[in-house]
Amino acid sequence: MKVWNFEKIDKSGNPYCCKIQHIATNTEMGQLTCISANEAAGVIVCGFTSGTVEIIYNDITRVKKSRIQTICNETSPITGLAIKYRNGTIVVFVTTSNCVFSIYWNFKEQKSFKNVIDDSFGCGLGCSTLGNYLVKNQFFVAFKNMISYCYDDIKAESIPTFGNTIQIFYVRGFIIALWDEKSPQIVTEARLVDYKRLSKVQNITIYDIRNELIAYSNLLPPVLGIVEEFGFICLILNNGEVFCLIFNF
Repeated sequence: MKVWNFEKIDKSGNPYCCKIQHIATNTEMGQLTCISANEAAGVIVCGFTSGTVEIIYNDITRVKKSRIQTICNETSPITGLAIKYRNGTIVVFVTTSNCVFSIYWNFKEQKSFKNVIDDSFGCGLGCSTLGNYLVKNQFFVAFKNMISYCYDDIKAESIPTFGNTIQIFYVRGFIIALWDEKSPQIVTEARLVDYKRLSKVQNITIYDIRNELIAYSNLLPPVLGIVEEFGFICLILNNGEVFCLIFNF
């Protein structure tokens, strides 16, 4: 793991690399599949193909070598991680291909407790995300044609989607779901760009979680990433374009 300090510049004019540390405690852990950080709690969690979840704590920018503790060993690869910090207790949401659970980890005792949210489904990489206070800090998991809402220790409800969801993002009360072009197509009348002529397109649907409605739906080239700033949701497309949506948050 490398940590860069963007407030400092090295001799080459690049952000200063303030730390390099090995995070795999043994060779059997396999490759890193996902990582999540929480600035308020000052911790990082890492998931591996072996099913191991590690938590890294202490100030990663100041302490020469941060402490690492294994908090979970599953039989399936870890596909998603998210951290929620509450009253000195860290809640780590974890997904595999067949299970969704949470891990409570206490700073003082440095002990973890696993709580299974649902063992009847899981999700793939990029198909889980954590909401903020606008949606009661729920954890969202996309599985096949549904998106499930999860609290710390229980699954609340699910909403149907229009196809096989391949990635989801959370932005200020909205869930942005990407699904493949083989799924049935639902597009709003006010389509901004028509990408049907392209050989490979991706469906995007934006759900307004608080008002329980579909805010937007369209066809676009495959999306590489999403950035939200100043009321814009910017979709970075694989054809080099940036597609911007304006929302009244």
